[in-house]
Amino acid sequence: MPKNKLPRLTLVDAEASQSLIGPVESLRNQILVTMGRPRDLIRIDVINLWPNTYRANVIVGPSLDRARFAHSYFVTTTDGGKVVTSTPGLNCVYS
Repeated sequence: MPKNKLPRLTLVDAEASQSLIGPVESLRNQILVTMGRPRDLIRIDVINLWPNTYRANVIVGPSLDRARFAHSYFVTTTDGGKVVTSTPGLNCVYS
């Protein structure tokens, strides 16, 4: 793999993702499906703060040394891992 390049994220059906992967990966997937894929996506960091409560940061940039936070969300989920609320709201940003 070239230097400063990370593997592309793989999308999984949002309904099935919780049973196939953990809650953090499921949340990454739901955010990516909802907002779309930024052209220069590096990664989506998801941090579990409390039960069913997460901070998600979308990190973009042309390279790792020029990375920045493009979006940051405070997210609550159901016990099943589905997004209930997000501040700011999750919307389609990229097509």
